[in-house]
Amino acid sequence: MPSVPMYYMKAVPPAKPLPATTTLRGYIHHLLFKLIGYNKLGLYHNDVLYNFPDVLEAVRRLPPEIQDARNYRLIRAVQLDITRSILPENQWTTYEDDLKYGRYLEPYLEEVKKELREQDEWNATH
Repeated sequence: MPSVPMYYMKAVPPAKPLPATTTLRGYIHHLLFKLIGYNKLGLYHNDVLYNFPDVLEAVRRLPPEIQDARNYRLIRAVQLDITRSILPENQWTTYEDDLKYGRYLEPYLEEVKKELREQDEWNATH
């Protein structure tokens, strides 16, 4: 049997902890989060929504400090895309951070959609 060099016999690193949820659905969400890759640019889930009129209205209603943070993330992501690079791994958005902070637009978006539904109902009856 041939001898194996010692540098091939490194200790196996411990397995990474499971995502925030241990359900199959949570695991699939975590896997998709890694595959989509917007986290490597420091973006959150709501940063990559397509700019439909309801999304634009929800963004307009955001408090100024949240708008500024969103604009900073988007400009940084465009800059990284132009240079064809990504952030250092310690600056990537984590799955847990994306779940906690990445849905910042949802309350405003729901409010806008509710107002649009009310407006459609009003227009249909009058």
